[in-house]
Amino acid sequence: MKTTINCTKHLDSEHTSVWETTRELIERKHEHLRHLHPDLNKAELHLRAFSRQSEVHLLVHDSRHRLIEAHASASNLDKSISLAFKRAEVQLAKPKHLQNR
Repeated sequence: MKTTINCTKHLDSEHTSVWETTRELIERKHEHLRHLHPDLNKAELHLRAFSRQSEVHLLVHDSRHRLIEAHASASNLDKSISLAFKRAEVQLAKPKHLQNR
């Protein structure tokens, strides 16, 4: 089953101008996560980027009713996105009772 990622973004003009590249990165990271964990059925990504500060909040739901939350912030939006997906990947690899810790 192909899942999509819902994305909410609050970006300044600098980040808006490179949105296509950022969107492609998000799609690649989401596809990689789905490849590792095929039971994912929903993902939400909330982005905020202004000047040299970015924040990313990723929520991932799977078919076993788990909810994984991953947060990241960095001076670079792409780095924040990569960190959030990596943190979600690590959480999904843990047994359920250790997730989000």
